[in-house]
Amino acid sequence: MVTANINEIYYENVNILPPTLKATGPDTRNVYSSTGSAPFIPIRANGTNPYTGIYLLSNKATEKGYAYNFTFTVDKQAAKGWSFNANYAYGNSYVTYEGTSSQNNSQFNTLATVNGRNFGTRARSDFDLGHRITAFVSKKFVYAKKSMATTISLFYTGQSGNPLTYVYNSSMVRDVSAANSQDLIYIPTATDIRNMVFVQSGTWTPDMQRAALETYIQGSPYLNKNRGQYAERNGDRLPFTHVLDLSFKQDFSVKIGKDRIAMQLTYDIFNFSNMLNREWGRQYFASFNTFQLMSFRGYQTGTTVPTYSFVPPANNAPYTVSTSTAPSFSARWVSQVGLRISFN
Repeated sequence: MVTANINEIYYENVNILPPTLKATGPDTRNVYSSTGSAPFIPIRANGTNPYTGIYLLSNKATEKGYAYNFTFTVDKQAAKGWSFNANYAYGNSYVTYEGTSSQNNSQFNTLATVNGRNFGTRARSDFDLGHRITAFVSKKFVYAKKSMATTISLFYTGQSGNPLTYVYNSSMVRDVSAANSQDLIYIPTATDIRNMVFVQSGTWTPDMQRAALETYIQGSPYLNKNRGQYAERNGDRLPFTHVLDLSFKQDFSVKIGKDRIAMQLTYDIFNFSNMLNREWGRQYFASFNTFQLMSFRGYQTGTTVPTYSFVPPANNAPYTVSTSTAPSFSARWVSQVGLRISFN
């Protein structure tokens, strides 16, 4: 299936002056201000502006969003109580603005870009499916003169991780504010790292940070492949996940007077893979699907030469392991017992 956006939504902040500066170095992105936030358009006679944001919502004529996906299914009802089903789905979706917020300023401020929100471009959607595989196999055992039955089912779900975006922890562009953390990083080459200006961060000296950043980039397939370029919004992904679920169903009946009541006792283990091994069946999480890889520490005085700091994350990965216990996406195994009664 293929879909296309007919009216692509687009936001602009028409309350700020255009950028007049560029960052110095291999990263030559727009800079609205080297010392503060983007200057407002003077509205009053004295040059002041009473508004914090004026947002123009329009339909973008170019780079319209689109999506496509396809699915294959195999389903088999075999003899002697066996059942089998397998599905494979793949999907891609691209968009400029997701349109998920109820406020215009939130739509604008949270878009990850290189040159600022007024220069937003189409990229992979936050809801891009990627690869998804589901399968189950089931066996029903009938016995006791067909008065009882036991069904054992095993379910598998394999899913591409959520899209992931690499950003700075504060803004180089400064179209929103100096504290905005939605500027896509420039992925430095080894030569770039040697020439970057790092500042002391705790016990981490500039040379230690250079070595650590080089090691981190080399260890990331996405970052290492795209060195010398800007990171793409949702360009990387969290790890692929594998989850097994196990289900037992016991069917029997109880005769009460002249009536026979059918009963089914169930026991379900969600994320059975994690029950087998605590390292299996993990679910991964990144806040708002972004990771602040480097800290932008401001521009050198009187210039647009950026300074940085880098301290490797505690787990050396751009994500954490989810601690949710909700059965539908639990990172830990959860079980439940159920009883179903049917009155004839």
